[in-house]
Amino acid sequence: MRAFVLLAGLLFFALAPAQEVPEEVLKEYRLALAGKMAGVREYPKAALERKIQGTSVVQLSIGSNGRIRSARVDPSSGSEALDTEALEMVMAAHPQVALPESLRGRSFSVAVPVLFKIPAGEPPRGGTK
Repeated sequence: MRAFVLLAGLLFFALAPAQEVPEEVLKEYRLALAGKMAGVREYPKAALERKIQGTSVVQLSIGSNGRIRSARVDPSSGSEALDTEALEMVMAAHPQVALPESLRGRSFSVAVPVLFKIPAGEPPRGGTK
């Protein structure tokens, strides 16, 4: 079994008060984003070899045109390799996700927690980065 990169729980969304969106719309979007991230995830080789684990939270600001306005890691996992991979995963997955109709034309922010965890008892394998 290889090491896993998991999304930590659900993605958390923060919208400006005037731009409230029903929870079911946010759920639809976060599930679509999580699904796309699963296809681009990879455990960084250097972190895997050193058995570094952690959670990186990628903060995205999405413009009304649906494009990413800004992206940063906050809080950090404590590992530059994990933080960089988390940021790359989210940036690669976002353009592949269609925004739900009710999010189109709106600016919003989303916090995307990405958990890097090596299963207990597993020898480090995987990553090419």
